[in-house]
Amino acid sequence: MLMTMPSPRNISSPHAGGLPSLGGFAEPWRWVAYKLLLVSLGTAAFLGYYRMIALLAYGRSVDLMTAFDRAIPFVPWTWWIYVPAYALGLLVAIALIDDRRVLQRSMLAILAIAGFNSIFYLTLPSTFPRPEVVLEPGWTAAAYAWLWAVDLPNNTFPSSHVAVGALSVFITPIRRRPLAVIPLLCALAVSVTVLTTKQHYWIDSVSGWAVGGLAFWLIVRPVVPGHDEARAPC
Repeated sequence: MLMTMPSPRNISSPHAGGLPSLGGFAEPWRWVAYKLLLVSLGTAAFLGYYRMIALLAYGRSVDLMTAFDRAIPFVPWTWWIYVPAYALGLLVAIALIDDRRVLQRSMLAILAIAGFNSIFYLTLPSTFPRPEVVLEPGWTAAAYAWLWAVDLPNNTFPSSHVAVGALSVFITPIRRRPLAVIPLLCALAVSVTVLTTKQHYWIDSVSGWAVGGLAFWLIVRPVVPGHDEARAPC
């Protein structure tokens, strides 16, 4: 009987359960350097564009406040979950990616989220009023002073923070358990704390998940080898 051996490509495919491909680079440090460069450029472009749209839409607002939003209390200490969780979830997701095309498309999806959301920020501008409270001097008060200085109160619907957090969940290879659960926990934490820090309305958070999922489906999923198998539940 004629027997065939599996090709090295299939053996080493990161989405087939084999060894990581390191993005096609021979040396690990080159793959890490490539990630850092791509992520740095993508982050700078995202933040710069987001800020520009916020300034363009500043001063115009559609009221999205509901009784549910009013019922949610302002919980200042949840800042320490909101901001770190947002950064941690995205960083872990990117660190776990070992396919160059998936990484490239993931960064493209983040920029696409910014572009798509800006349509709503300009045509349906919404602003969440800052809490009328005086925080006691300390680390938390300083953290809010920084946040409110760099993040204007508009650009709420849909939430870009929640959308990027949701995207982080979808781009994380589920085979990389148990670390793969970190982006999910972080995204869920961000979805709640954008409400308790009074940064967003509840509809902003829900729509953020929809935008993040759509960005993954249209941009990233087509280049994920064996996507259905790699992300199938055990």
